[in-house]
Order: sequence, then structure tokens, then C-alpha cells
Amino acid sequence: MIPGPVETTGAWRAGRLGELVNRVFEPLLGEPFMTLGRAGDMMWLGFGDVISAPTRRAPARRAARHAIHVSCPLRLDSTAAVLIASSDIYLPRKGQDESTPFEWDKPGANLFDASVAAFWSEHEPGSAVLERVDADAFGGLQLGLSGGHTIRIFPNRSGAEEHWRYFDLSVGDHFVVLPAD
Repeated sequence: MIPGPVETTGAWRAGRLGELVNRVFEPLLGEPFMTLGRAGDMMWLGFGDVISAPTRRAPARRAARHAIHVSCPLRLDSTAAVLIASSDIYLPRKGQDESTPFEWDKPGANLFDASVAAFWSEHEPGSAVLERVDADAFGGLQLGLSGGHTIRIFPNRSGAEEHWRYFDLSVGDHFVVLPAD
């Protein structure tokens, strides 16, 4: 069962948010890493089987069962380098024509989009699985993937503001870190 805002905020205030997050993410261990992308400045991650996930705009939409929407800094590291960083959305991709104005939100125009495309061209979706989850008391999260990759999520605002949320699309429940007071 996904904890609600009262339990989540209570765990945060008691210094036990990391324990609660680790418990929520336990069922994701062993699930394949399927998607990484963005909508505007919100990043998303997807784990697990691809299932039907219709929306009003896209009734035939399919998505990974477990989704994480991130509204704070995110990074994907290899053992040797930072491969993808959320702030890269504000940098033009390498080789972009300098005579055209940079529009960071245009799909494919920024370094983040180019880095994500490069990652997926080298790693088949589902080829890595979630092996480890380490959450801290402040909503920070490290997701250790097979193959030596780590996804790091780092809340960078104080107070009870939303940093990221987890959805199980098969049941529709949301776990928000952190819900607004």
C-alpha cells in the first residue's frame, strides 16, 4: 500500500523518510529500467513491464508500470562519469547550429535530450535492472542499476514541497516526496 501525505510528512518530520521510501521501492527491486526522458523541466523514469496506461490525450498510451516523476536535480552516472544531468536541459546540444536561437524546451535541442538518446542507443531498454535503493531522510534517492549505473535524485528545496513522485500505473496510486503541508 502506498503511503499517503500524512504518513509521508510525518516520516519526514520524524527523520524516517528514508526508511519509508526504501519500503515503498522494495517491490521495484529486480524490475527492468525501461525509460528516461522529460516533459519541460520534469524528468521521468520508468521501471517494469510496459503496460496499457491510457490518458485523455493518448488513449492507446503504453508505459512502464513503475514511473518516477522528478522535479529536482537528477543524474545518471556510470562508474567513470556523469552521463546525464537534469540541468543539461538548459545547454544546447553539441553541434547545434549557432545561427538559430537556442530553445531549451524544443525536443532534441538540448544536451539532456542528446545524452538520453546516446544512452538508449548504447543500452537496450530493459537491459539493466534495479538492484539497490538507498533513500535518505530528506527525500534523496540513489537507484543502483545492474551494469554499474546509478541514478541519483537530489532534492534541492527546503520544506515540504514536492521533489519527486512515484506511481504504480497498474493501480494508480501516487507516493509524493514531499506533499505540500
